[in-house]
Amino acid sequence: MAVALAAATVTIGGCTSTEAGTPQTTTPGGGGTSGPPPGTITTAQPGQPTVAIPPRPKTLPLDNVEPCSLFDSNAQKQLQISEEPESRVSTDVYKAKQCMLNVVTEDIDYSYFVSAITTEGIGAWLDGQRVVVAKLVSVEGYAAVDYYPKGTGPSNGNAGCSTAVDVADGQQLDVSMRPFGKTGLSQDQECQMTEKAAALAVATLQSAR
Repeated sequence: MAVALAAATVTIGGCTSTEAGTPQTTTPGGGGTSGPPPGTITTAQPGQPTVAIPPRPKTLPLDNVEPCSLFDSNAQKQLQISEEPESRVSTDVYKAKQCMLNVVTEDIDYSYFVSAITTEGIGAWLDGQRVVVAKLVSVEGYAAVDYYPKGTGPSNGNAGCSTAVDVADGQQLDVSMRPFGKTGLSQDQECQMTEKAAALAVATLQSAR
């Protein structure tokens, strides 16, 4: 794994913003988009989260979970999914089970990428090692992190948003939204969309346990 040459971390409330000097990077997310690669991370050794992660209501392990099974017809309707969900393996460093859900409308096109990551918890997004803007949030009572690549935004191309939910020790349910072209959506709106998709998935997980 490549080590970032330098990093400076600033924590304000629940947000962590990290800048790194000429790091080698890998890219989780698995979807194409304009602007910087989605969810770019440095592959430095992880440290301790810079904010406290609240305890989860109960453990929801992802080891045997197929992400597409978390979205029934009602959930797909709520998310305006326009095509059959596609099961795949993520193209990022995690190589996790993933579901791609596409939304195609007259105005905007985008995709959700839902990954069942069993090799790393959400603390990795909060330890100051990654070139992202990250904020601790709550999804269905579970600690979660909204994150997106640092330096992206309406003026230079949104790279979408991701919401990673703390479902089990060393595991996270990651929901990324990747726009294709300009959407007119703000980064906050995109994060609200991934939080909604993550909440639907977590509710399904809870009902099955």
